[in-house]
Amino acid sequence: MAKNSRSLRLTTLQLLLALFEPLVYRSVDDLSALEATTVRAAKDRDTIREHYSASCNMVELLNTFESTRISMETGKQKALTMAKVTVMCESGLVPQIYQDMVYNFAIGTLWLKFAVTVQPACEALQQLFRLNPAVFLKRHITLLQNVGLICQIAPDNAKIVEKLLSSQNMTKVSSEMVADDIQALLYSDCRKSEQDFIQVKDLHFNISKALTPVMELVWEDADLKQQMFGMYEEFMNREFLILH
Repeated sequence: MAKNSRSLRLTTLQLLLALFEPLVYRSVDDLSALEATTVRAAKDRDTIREHYSASCNMVELLNTFESTRISMETGKQKALTMAKVTVMCESGLVPQIYQDMVYNFAIGTLWLKFAVTVQPACEALQQLFRLNPAVFLKRHITLLQNVGLICQIAPDNAKIVEKLLSSQNMTKVSSEMVADDIQALLYSDCRKSEQDFIQVKDLHFNISKALTPVMELVWEDADLKQQMFGMYEEFMNREFLILH
């Protein structure tokens, strides 16, 4: 779902629709399902019970979004479809596996920097962050860290890559970068073409954009705050290594 491939996401969603029955919403009477939402009063729970008592059509909505091609005529339609996804997540009753699906799907729509789908996808992500920050914010900061690592290496800059991979005086962070040659493969891959590199940079921009409006959730959690500051320190260490 998070891949930079519309055909892959669309095929996956169509297979899910064809092979599996939709999951049901979590029970509105399960108070733990509402802990992280804005639902407070009993009348609000009654309203939610009325709208979220049958099967969850999340996969169908995502398929509708993805199957509608981006154009000036369909932009508003796609935005409204993603808004429905966001509202469903806000209820707190969407099954966890669908929440994970929405997160990956939203990331997959962030590859194009100025696409009409970016803002609706960011809003869906932000709702997931508010709903379950311990899971989705931690995952998002880790993703931001990994994508940031790749986009710091310019395409065709073999000398910088060689310096990063062969230096004997690397910091702890730098030594982790070459563990099992995984990052070496990533560097080689992201240097294939200028266009590939631009897409990674755009993804990094959009991932950061999705995180910005909910930074207060990061500062309120000691572990997330440490993860965020640690990521910034690693980023600056690599900038210093590359620039000097």
